[in-house]
Amino acid sequence: MAIHGFEAGQLVVCQYRLPHEVQPWIHGVHIGEVVEPGDDPAQWNRRNSERTYCETTDHVPVLYCARFPCSTCRERYPKGFRQHDAADSLIRITAEEAGMPFPRQVLRFVGTKALRNLAQAKYPGAAEVLAELETSHLQPVPAVLPELPASVWNTGYDWIEALRGGWYEVPSWGRDGWDLGSWPLVIIAHYDRPGSYGLTVYVEGDLEVATYATREDRDQATDRQAAFHWRQYGHGPRDLPDTDDELELHHRGPYSRTRTQ
Repeated sequence: MAIHGFEAGQLVVCQYRLPHEVQPWIHGVHIGEVVEPGDDPAQWNRRNSERTYCETTDHVPVLYCARFPCSTCRERYPKGFRQHDAADSLIRITAEEAGMPFPRQVLRFVGTKALRNLAQAKYPGAAEVLAELETSHLQPVPAVLPELPASVWNTGYDWIEALRGGWYEVPSWGRDGWDLGSWPLVIIAHYDRPGSYGLTVYVEGDLEVATYATREDRDQATDRQAAFHWRQYGHGPRDLPDTDDELELHHRGPYSRTRTQ
């Protein structure tokens, strides 16, 4: 029986259990497998069952490093270790991703900067993966993004309310905080994690998702989205140019109160 949309046996990584970008060699990537929560209160706290706890707290039981043990846990936890993690912190992955060598997992789940730091620390195999990346034999793949809410049954406002896992709506853009998109028909959402900066455009239930290696690249893409919809709906800057190449500094970038002071 699924718990918060996760079926038993689903492979996952948890955002806050991933290696750190600066020192990714400190521990391996903990690959988890969702397990069925128990229904017997006597096996939990004698008042409620494990399933009740998970359902009321938005947590999912996960067994880490059992089927795919990382180098850190192979000896420390030969049978893996079980945790209850927030559902919105879990990212679904494939068996192929789970079986990748550690340097490739670092590139996939943490990002390019982490791989460079791993290579600088002379971790076995990291320099070779970095060389593939730099010679274009390996496409730079930003780290995976958390799952977005379903958009088929959601209205725009419902979709905003359902954003989880680090995704957040961006209502305003540019120096003066002009409307970004046209709620509830057009919504822009961002996700921020080193090596993986997400941009989602919701248009009447359709989703377009892109990932960028840097915040600057993602924000430049948002500049273009902002200008496109300002032209379409006519609610942007009065001096909006006809082409994106002519956008001025005050048209670009996230809105903040300090920009208007």
